[in-house]
Amino acid sequence: MKSFLRRCLLGCIAQVIFISTTFAAFLPISNRTAAAPISPRYLRLQLIKDAVNTDDIIIQFDSIATANYNADEDAKYLPGFGQQHLFSYSADNIPLAINVLPLPKQYPDIIRLDVWAQSSGSYQLYMNQINNIPKMYDIWLMDKYSTDSLDMRQNNTYSFNLDKNDSASYGAHRFTLVIRQNPGHAYKLLQFNASKAGHSKQVQLSWITANEENSTHFIVERSNNSGTSYKDLYEIRSSGLGVYAVTDDTPARENVYRLKQQDPEDNITYSNPVAISFNDQNITKNTLSIFPNPVGNTINLSVGTPGMDNVTYNIKFINSSGLVVKEVTSPQPSWEGDISSLLPGVYYAQVLNNKTVALVGRKKFVKY
Repeated sequence: MKSFLRRCLLGCIAQVIFISTTFAAFLPISNRTAAAPISPRYLRLQLIKDAVNTDDIIIQFDSIATANYNADEDAKYLPGFGQQHLFSYSADNIPLAINVLPLPKQYPDIIRLDVWAQSSGSYQLYMNQINNIPKMYDIWLMDKYSTDSLDMRQNNTYSFNLDKNDSASYGAHRFTLVIRQNPGHAYKLLQFNASKAGHSKQVQLSWITANEENSTHFIVERSNNSGTSYKDLYEIRSSGLGVYAVTDDTPARENVYRLKQQDPEDNITYSNPVAISFNDQNITKNTLSIFPNPVGNTINLSVGTPGMDNVTYNIKFINSSGLVVKEVTSPQPSWEGDISSLLPGVYYAQVLNNKTVALVGRKKFVKY
């Protein structure tokens, strides 16, 4: 009964962990809010004899956890009266049903498992849940007794025989779970670019990433003293798309931009800096207006000073990840249109003069 109740408790804990989720958001620094919590990272491992006789554990990862037993984080294993037992050991050899530890950095985590059963027979170790553990971390089950191993990301079930007459086939010295970084799946910044946006005094900033799930968020920084010091300009939380774009609407005469990247373990890296300068000549002002803002289903855009005859305008609606989600052409300097298909969120409307290919203006609005 105790084993059954403990499994129910583990199941409830796993469900509470599972329903914690993250969201991606686009935030100018002036309106920054607290970062969204990262969805908990954990795996659930189960020892199975048959549909009735099972036992399971949770191994959770937290950057501020300790590998040693911590009563505020971990849960000690209580064996109860089950036909088989499965638990892991903390770094200081405490049997645990819930083991919270940090993800590995340079060296792998080697988590010792203890497998026991009342009778000999065929059993399975089954990884029935894995949540939010970045792909850069390999998960291997190592079997010292059979000199075998299994990549549990590729195959989540390992079958083995347990012989009560052979103590090496069970207990604390047969199985280990090895969590290690795989450099081939590590986050990479492929490009970071800054360029002038048409003839207006704006700077378009964009970047492309690979294996982005291993990065928590990005911060675009700007320096106006030749890179001596930087200030935060925009913060963007990872969306998983790998492509981003933002616009600096208020650059100075001399600007240096760089991208700050922070991974789930709070490791920080920077892109190469990119310099953009203006001479303040032939710079047009942003003449685009939007109303209402926030907007529901119908939006109105107006170019304040059209300036030319026979001009058409290219209008793009860009989401917070820099993707064009709607595009239209208007023969008039004013345009009214339906945007009910857009999801609620923050967007940019960008208008180009099709005759001169110049940027007329770019404005942010909120769709509710």
